[in-house]
Amino acid sequence: MLIEAKYEVYFLYLLSHNAEFKQISGASPELIFLNRDGDEIERIPLSEKTQGECNKLLLDKGFYLKKSEDEEVPEKYKDAPYDSPHQEL
Repeated sequence: MLIEAKYEVYFLYLLSHNAEFKQISGASPELIFLNRDGDEIERIPLSEKTQGECNKLLLDKGFYLKKSEDEEVPEKYKDAPYDSPHQEL
């Protein structure tokens, strides 16, 4: 489950806008939300979540998920999630 979760997290990163992927050997996958200043505001473990649940989590937080790696991000999402309804990010 852990290897599958890490693959799903990496795939999610490729399709997410304003997201960064850092692989840490031996660590369980986590989604860490930072504000504009780089301060951590929330940490969510992902090893028990499906890819669909991870996608929903990012969408609920105001992130834009691309349909492919080379898809252009729509203008209204360029600064997302910071300019989304989820201003706490």
